[in-house]
Amino acid sequence: MKNIFFVLFAIGTVLNSQAQTIDVISYNIRYDNQWDKENRWSFRKKRLIQLLIDYNPSIFGIQEGLYNQVKTID
Repeated sequence: MKNIFFVLFAIGTVLNSQAQTIDVISYNIRYDNQWDKENRWSFRKKRLIQLLIDYNPSIFGIQEGLYNQVKTID
C-alpha cells in the first residue's frame, strides 16, 4: 500500500512541477456475482461507464474487478 501512495505522490510531484493536473478515481466495482439480484454487474456497469465518461479521469483504480469487468471497462 505504501508503494502505491509513493508512486502517486511521485507522479503528482512531477506533473505539478510541469503545471499539469491529473484526476484520479478509485472505485470498488464489486465483483460480478451471478447470485446478485438488483446489484448485478449488468445493471451496475452502465452507471460506472457513464461516471468514467463524465469525469474522464487520468488514472482509474478499481477494487474487486474480474477479467470480464475489466474488459468491459476497457
